Amino acid sequence: METLNLFLVSDSMGKTVELLALAAAGRFGVEFAAVRRFYEPIDEREAENIVKEASCSRSVLVCALVEKKTRAFLSARCAAFGVPFVDLLGQLQDYFETGADCRPLREERTAAGLEDEFFRKIEAIQFTMQCDDGRDPDLLSKADLVILGVSRTGKTPLSMYMANRGFRTGNVTLVPEVTPPEVLRSIPPSKITGLHMSCERLSTIRRERLRLLGLNEGASAYADVDRVARELEAAGQYMRSLEATVFDVTQKSLEEIAQEILDRLRSR
Repeated sequence: METLNLFLVSDSMGKTVELLALAAAGRFGVEFAAVRRFYEPIDEREAENIVKEASCSRSVLVCALVEKKTRAFLSARCAAFGVPFVDLLGQLQDYFETGADCRPLREERTAAGLEDEFFRKIEAIQFTMQCDDGRDPDLLSKADLVILGVSRTGKTPLSMYMANRGFRTGNVTLVPEVTPPEVLRSIPPSKITGLHMSCERLSTIRRERLRLLGLNEGASAYADVDRVARELEAAGQYMRSLEATVFDVTQKSLEEIAQEILDRLRSR
């Protein structure tokens, strides 16, 4: 693996800059021998010292500065010292200012707001992965949304879609022979969404699933129409007992379902 030192300079989005730099490096098999972080506003004297330090070793300097003057100075000094310089925000900010003729808002608050939203989504995605398919049911009480339904109704992709919108989402597969987590009865009905699908459509999806797994559909009742009908009926009764809002997803795309759920969450 290639190794070099990473210098991170940011006035309000330090964590985001670091995550992006590490993600990009990992894709190319690059390891950072050391990471130096400068996450407070800096002046030209401090910028000069940072560049001099970076020039003493094989390094790359990555910045996300909203202050145009400091950013320009840092870029020029990196060029003078031969330090590779990556500006994550500069070109986009310059486009908004000149190409789109936009006026900046309160810059620090705006950048910090973007970082808060970014990490809120990261937290939601991590939570959703941990709560997928009923894993770690004790966490469901902390969810913004819990999705219920029988197997192959699209709970996991819908959960990840909602997580990417910043909602901590859990999902639970309902099986007649398995008692659902008791915690579901303590969650407000407004946070619970049920998914329903026509028996014929669900049976077709399950048969295709078995085929992809190389299994004979006759060897399992998983895709049997009668079995599917019983599962849907039992799930429907349970979701009604929770007073959950149930959406029929038979003929709807993921985006359509998600938008209906978002509209309901925003109106509660």
